[in-house]
Amino acid sequence: MKTFLISIIFIICSNTIIAQQRTVAECTVTYQIVLDSTTDKEFVNALNNSSKTLYIKGNLSRTDLIATNYLQTTFVGKDTGNITILRQIGDNKLITYLTNTKWNKLNSMYDSAVFTSTNETKKIAGYDCKRINVQLKNGDTYVLYYATAIAPSVKSFEYLFKKIPGFVLEYEVQQPKGIKVKYKAVKVNLSPVAASKMEIPTTGYRLLNEN
Repeated sequence: MKTFLISIIFIICSNTIIAQQRTVAECTVTYQIVLDSTTDKEFVNALNNSSKTLYIKGNLSRTDLIATNYLQTTFVGKDTGNITILRQIGDNKLITYLTNTKWNKLNSMYDSAVFTSTNETKKIAGYDCKRINVQLKNGDTYVLYYATAIAPSVKSFEYLFKKIPGFVLEYEVQQPKGIKVKYKAVKVNLSPVAASKMEIPTTGYRLLNEN
């Protein structure tokens, strides 16, 4: 009888936690990018003033990465699994179409990632976040902080985030060669996203196929 009551309490508590988490289907999240490197100062100077903006609208996501003389926009369709990547380098404008199979292959390095939960927490952009450490086989290490109160309707905008039980608002990658890159959300806007943000251009770009 005691075991039965414990099981009931566990189920109730679990359902309460799930019920408290809100799925966000419309939002704009602005990330600040900070770089540090002991070996490549030119790389750091080129990207330290860059920014990243994530848009989520229903089953679609768009990510804009803006740096000096470089712009990359990635569209992800949750239902179709198709990926479209726009790149602008100076005056050159390139477009790449990827199937879900190709996208998974390009990101296969993350499939063997080892996730380790911690007790560390902090507040980011007004949300309480938990820390998870991630180790890749190639030696790269990630530190992720995710909000437990909200979860995005599309998690695959970053391949590594698919299994994270919340909204990742900060992440840092440390590469063996000494380069550290941190992305930290500075603003989370839950207002509706304009449909035009999810429109993929059909002209003006040269097709670039991934190997």
